[in-house]
Parts: sequence; structure tokens; C-alpha cells
Amino acid sequence: MMTMDGVEQLLYLQGVGLEYTSYQGKNVYFSNQTRCSVLNACGYNIDDEVEVAQANFTLDVKPWLQLLAQQCFSCQDDDSFTVRIDPDFANARLHWQISQDGKSMFNGSADINTLVEVGNYHHQGKRYSERRVVLSDYKQADFKSLAIGYYRLMVSINLPEDDVLATAEITINSAESELIVYPKHVYQPSTHRCWGISAQLYTLVSDENFGIGDFNDLTELITHSAVAGADYILLNPLHALFEDQAERASPYSPSDRFCLNPIYIHIQNCPDYPHSKLAQQLVTQQLSTNADKLTVMQTEKSKTYIDYQKVVDYKYPVFIALFNSFLQYELNQNSARYQNFLSFKTKHNDRIQRYSHWLLARNNLAAQYNDVDFICYLQWLAHEQLSLCQSHAKKSQMKIGLINDLAVGCNSDGHEFYSHENLFVNDVSIGAPPDLWAPLGQSWGLPPMNPIKLKQSGFTHFRQLLKANMRDCGALRLDHVMALMRLWWHFTNSKSEQNACYVYYPFEQMLAILNLESQLNQCAVIGEDLGVVPEEIKYALASAGIFSNSLFYFSKDQYGQFTAPEHLPQHTLMMIANHDVATFNAWWHESDLEQRQQLHLFTDNEQFTHAQHQRKQDKVNLLIWLGNYSANKTALHADSEAKLVYQALVLVLAKSKVALLTLQLDDLAQEYLPVNIPGTDSEYPNWRRRLSKSSKQLLANNIFFSQLAETRKQAK
Repeated sequence: MMTMDGVEQLLYLQGVGLEYTSYQGKNVYFSNQTRCSVLNACGYNIDDEVEVAQANFTLDVKPWLQLLAQQCFSCQDDDSFTVRIDPDFANARLHWQISQDGKSMFNGSADINTLVEVGNYHHQGKRYSERRVVLSDYKQADFKSLAIGYYRLMVSINLPEDDVLATAEITINSAESELIVYPKHVYQPSTHRCWGISAQLYTLVSDENFGIGDFNDLTELITHSAVAGADYILLNPLHALFEDQAERASPYSPSDRFCLNPIYIHIQNCPDYPHSKLAQQLVTQQLSTNADKLTVMQTEKSKTYIDYQKVVDYKYPVFIALFNSFLQYELNQNSARYQNFLSFKTKHNDRIQRYSHWLLARNNLAAQYNDVDFICYLQWLAHEQLSLCQSHAKKSQMKIGLINDLAVGCNSDGHEFYSHENLFVNDVSIGAPPDLWAPLGQSWGLPPMNPIKLKQSGFTHFRQLLKANMRDCGALRLDHVMALMRLWWHFTNSKSEQNACYVYYPFEQMLAILNLESQLNQCAVIGEDLGVVPEEIKYALASAGIFSNSLFYFSKDQYGQFTAPEHLPQHTLMMIANHDVATFNAWWHESDLEQRQQLHLFTDNEQFTHAQHQRKQDKVNLLIWLGNYSANKTALHADSEAKLVYQALVLVLAKSKVALLTLQLDDLAQEYLPVNIPGTDSEYPNWRRRLSKSSKQLLANNIFFSQLAETRKQAK
């Protein structure tokens, strides 16, 4: 059996946590068995002493034997990098050259013994030294600080050649690396007291969609929101799901976060639609049958739920008709539009084509869709229509426009996992530790990335993921932003009582890349930081200018009272509710608690009773809060209409310093039923409930929205 000394070192190097502070403020320690489960999942045989020793050498010692790290990070205006020097070369001379896109940007040299030591490591009797090169100390006459971006760094160690002139040198060691020059902050948009709308795109209703919200509905939502004074639309993740398994509807459990879900394509806005008589006939026929037939009716409260398979059955025959028309009119003429399609297919390292080949290889699509170019065509249409939505938002004078949502992970049977399987860990699911909302903890069924493999790959996957999702939007929301620092690994096959622990990631480097990509793409960043969040990550994110994401329901002081408006954090996106909690109408009437009880989501009746008692107290506290801060002195009480209480709450929050105040369409529609109930699967039709009103109807309250816009302008 391997001694724990070697295993403990490997646990540390792999980033396996030892303890954490629970939502109750208690220190929770992870057992050795649980922690070693991480090593087993990552492929280590901890019973093999030689293998463990080799792994420790690779992760701990080997980096010190290399002149340059695989990637060197330099904060903007710092203009520095570090090298690791073998003591035998301490009196040698170091040469370096920095280039970008093949163009030399800066070169120089220095005696190694003049460089400041910033670290050292002892191995086999040798003391390896880490030395810092500050470029400004050796600047040339025309040298300017390096702009943020990605560079190539080449260095060499040279010694004088004994048998020739003293000025001649011989290279004894050289290395090449990527130099990443990153800013201190993410991109900061003009957001002085903005407000906006959050919407689950699939829930939008209109006379022209096929039973599910689409990009035309998003355009309409942008139009009406902009008129009302909104500056952004916060969306659900639009990632590709499983086109061949339509009922897998969760936008947070995608197949591929680099591709879009084609179900959101609006057919009539496609340029190929006017040329396709068949597509027009199908649309006319299908819309005339009434869009309500595309949904399954729920008798309780007469709410409608999306039948995704029916939507696919209606839309895909039209898609194929559009595609055939595209081939007939554009391919045959080799038109500029066809050339745009070809450029799209190859623009992102052929990712779209690889996705198309993968999808067809699953053999679940109908035969008429068995064409790689057809799948690429749908991706092209989806990206084009989303891009037009953001253009429309900016033309409508929205300060931010669209806010995309990046899911924290992908499914293990999806394309993203398939394409990068070496980065992910099998038989493990990410999730969250126990908290007030989920006392038993959460497991989301999404495999984690191995932090060591992520770093060794140069963070390529992470960088490309940010680029892809920062396109066509003004801001990006990172779902479960704590993933930059640590993830809760849940071991799906574990039989032990403690079956999860935290694993840590290279936070500083990932944050540096996030800052850089945000600035390069001119895209602000919002970090969803709800749940158990360590103070150090809150501080680091705030220092980087990343917006926090708060829910009013949870914004309370140590006494359980709702936070005074003047004490609400300024650099935050504030929501009253989101997709994972009760709508305000349900919260006010306590119907969400009854529903959770019916679904057996409380551990016992005592917990249900306690939740009811707490809700009643929260409602009393809210009324007191509104009485203290609302300008409208109309008396509100426990029997007041939820709509009046909600509007009063919004107008008080509008006076606060929060930068981004967000109204959920579900709350404006006074929906009772949620779109998602965490902890359920087949027990409730998650991600299917449609809105009861159109965006035009929901945003037509001119008096309320005028008050909101004016209050935001006057807020100090």
C-alpha cells in the first residue's frame, strides 16, 4: 500500500481540497477516502508507489527543470516574465525575443546574476532559481509597453565560447513559450443605473412562432424593451442541445457550448424562405392549425408546456425545404451568400463541421436530414439571426444589448465532451454542496474538467469557449462562476456516506484569460455567485470588475432582514428572482412551497412547516422594508395583490446603487409555475412552461416603466 506522504503530495498538486466552510458557517473536512476518489477518477493508481512518485515529479519538480513555463502571464504595464535557472548557468547571459503574428516586438539580453530572484526550489542538491525579467529595465528607444494580447516568447542561455573572442557566445539552453499580457480588469460598459429584462427565450409566445420562442420573438422583445427604457436582455444559454433527442430540454445541460440550438431559428426571416414554395406551404399549413396545437396543455392553472418533439417535427421539414432552396439558388450560382456559408464552415477550426459529422454519426436523425452541410446550414442560420438580434439591440440604443449565458459544463454524451474527452473526468459530476435551497446538495450530471489537463493544454478549450460565447453580445454571464476557482466533484458510483469534495483550479491564470478575452471582445462579464462562495473569490472577482449576480430573495443581513437599498452592492446584476427559484407571484402566495411539498422535495413535514413559517416572516419583513423605503405610501399588506407588491419592490430597488437591475419576464407575466425546479427531473416538466402573454403585452405598462426609467436616472 502506498504511504500517505506521496499521496498527500499528489492530492495537493492535483488541487484536492481538505475542507470548506458550509452555508451554516461550519468547517467540513473531507475524508481521505473521498479525497483519494479524485485521484482515482483522474487515472492515478495510488497503490503504485512508483507511479505516484513519477506523477509528483512531473507536477512538482519538472517545471523547475524547464527554462520557461508553457505559458508566461504578465499583467498589463508590468512588462515582465520569469525564467527558471539551473545553478550551473547562474553566471550566463539570457537573451529573449518577443513576437506577435510573426513580427518582432522586443528583444534584449541581460546577465542572469543581475536579475531579481522571485523564487527557488531545491532538488538533488541543486538550488534552482526563478528570476524575473522586467522589460522596461532593458527598453529600447522606441519601446512601448506591450499591449494586451497573446505573444510568442523565445529565450536562450548563452555562455562565452572559450577558444574564440570573448564576444562570441554559444547557446546551451533555449525555450519557447506563449506570453499572455492581460489587463487587471474585464471590459467595463457604460452602465450607470441600467435596467433590463431577463428571459428564457423558449418561453416567448407570438402568433408567428411554432410553439417555441425564436429569434424573431427576441427581436420583438428587444424592440418593446428598448421603448420601455431597458438597456439589455439577459438570456438563457443558447447552446446546442441534442437535435436527435428533442425532449432533452435543459439549456444548462448542453451537448456543445460552441454551437447554437437551431430550434430558435425563425423560419420566415430566413433569406431562402421567399424562394421556397414548399417552405411557404408548410408554414401556412402549420400556422393555420393554431400554434396552441404545438403545445401540451396542463389543466392546472391552464398553463402550456412545450412539446419539443412536436416542435422539431414541425420545423425540421421546413428547414430541409429551406436548405434545398439554398442549394438550388445559391450553390448553383456560387453566389456571395454561398461563399459566406463556406467561410462560416471553416471560420472556427472546422468546429461546426466536426459537430455536424458527430451528430450524423449518432444515427438518430431522420434520413432526410442526413447531410453534413444541412447541419452546418442550420448553425449558420442560427448564428446569423443571433447576430442580427444584437445589431438590432444596439441600433435600438441599448447600452449593452444581449447578455449571453455560458453554462458551467456540458453533457458527457455530447459533442463537446466527445471532442475534448482527454480534458474531462469520467464517472464524476459537478454540483454544489448542501445549502438552504438544496439541503442534500446537488449533482448536475455534468463531468468536470481535470485542472491539470486544462493547464497542460494551455487553457485552449477555456479560451475558445469564451471567444465563442462573447460573440454577438454585450456581456456574458458565467453560470456558477466559482468554477474559476473550485468545483464540487460528486462521485456518481461512490457508496460512502461522504461522496463529494472540492477540487481547485488554476484561478489566477483563468481569471487573467477571462480579463483578456473580455477586453479583446469588448464584452462585460457577470459572475453567477449564488450559493456557497468563499470570500476570496468574491474579492478577486470584484477587483477584476466582474459584476456579481444577486437575488433579492437572498439579500439579507445577519438578522434575516432584507438588505437596506443603500447597502446593496453597486457592481452587481440584481434580480428579484431567476429560473431556479419561485416567481414572485408564487413566492408571495407561497404556492411554490406547496408544490415542493407535493413533489416530496422537503425531507419531512417539519421542514415544510419551517419553510412556511420562514416565508410568512419574509413577507412581513418585505412589507416593513417597503414601508421604510417606498415612495408610494399606499398601504401594502399580506393580502395585497402580488403585482402591486412587486412593482413597489422594483421601484425601491431602482433607487439603489445597483448597476444592473433586472426584471424577469415571468414576474411581469405574474406566472405561478416555474420553468425549473432544482432537484426534479421527470417529476416536473422543467424548461417547458411558456409565458401566458406576449412581450408586447408584458411591456405595455407605460406608467410603470416610465416610473422605473425615471427613478433609475435620478438614482444617486
